[in-house]
Amino acid sequence: MGGRQRLIDATLRSLAQHGYHRSSVRKIADTAGLTAGLVKHHFEGKDAMLVESYRHFKRGWLEVYLAAAEDAGPDPVQRLGAFVRSILFFKAADTEHMKIWASFVELVTTNPEASAAQAENYERFLEEITNCLFRIYAGRGESLNQESAEKLALGINSVIDGVWLECSLNPSRLTPDEAAEIALDMIGARIGVSFPPHRDDDS
Repeated sequence: MGGRQRLIDATLRSLAQHGYHRSSVRKIADTAGLTAGLVKHHFEGKDAMLVESYRHFKRGWLEVYLAAAEDAGPDPVQRLGAFVRSILFFKAADTEHMKIWASFVELVTTNPEASAAQAENYERFLEEITNCLFRIYAGRGESLNQESAEKLALGINSVIDGVWLECSLNPSRLTPDEAAEIALDMIGARIGVSFPPHRDDDS
């Protein structure tokens, strides 16, 4: 593993352990087993390192979610269900995810590069949901215009985020599997579908 990737991984570990403001360049370099001088070789400064770490963090998880959707097959209901389940299961099951995500909030709201990276990732995220919605509605012989699809996708994402936050902040109250089922019940009621049970639950 190269020094650049080691620093990105160390940045994410430091954010999970120490938060945004206490993750200094020196602390990150120490975590990576590198000198602070080598940080400057790979990045212009802390913000540049954080932005690249944010891109890596968001891109990596999106690839996981999209792979789960692809594995579900061509049926749009199953694909959307797998997409939502993977988001809630992996995000809620990873105890460090919430801490890293919370640490990046300030960066995204203050740094234009991070904001642009968030927007790009978010558009791809919503595109997956929107494409599933178009196919679900078309399969029923119903029309759905772009504006309505985008609003539905935003609503679905809001459900996912809300349930994930509840699960992450109160893990003793809600398991990732329960969070996924709650979210899918709410989403299914809104768009008029019944999501099949998780494969592991199939009898």
